[in-house]
Amino acid sequence: MFIKTLIRLREIQDGALTAEYATVGIAACGAAGILYKFFTSTSFAALLASIFDQAFSWLFNR
Repeated sequence: MFIKTLIRLREIQDGALTAEYATVGIAACGAAGILYKFFTSTSFAALLASIFDQAFSWLFNR
């Protein structure tokens, strides 16, 4: 009886897992798009240059 109940519950929720995967996939694509736009922007390049400039000036005492 317990096994039949588990099988029935599994059959009811078959589509739920697919919907969850689709939702996570869409969210991941959105986050990847935002990160891509940020990493290819000029403000990110300026931020990175500033960080390296400060690090090298600290290392080499410029």
